[in-house]
Amino acid sequence: MAINLIPETELMEWTGHKRRDALVNWLRQQGIPYLLGNKGRVCCTTDAINLPLLRNQRDNTVSSDDIEF
Repeated sequence: MAINLIPETELMEWTGHKRRDALVNWLRQQGIPYLLGNKGRVCCTTDAINLPLLRNQRDNTVSSDDIEF
């Protein structure tokens, strides 16, 4: 199983944040888990980025028990 780490530089580029503290705050607000590496650098995985998306998709699905006829 390959783990796709996303380094701080890439996260900052994607999100448009230029400061580490702003990036960390944004990750927290989005519910994206992250790790602090060497010298406090932020990194996460592609799975971590996808987690809130999958959680929202799961929460918005309607089960067959919720359908009334």
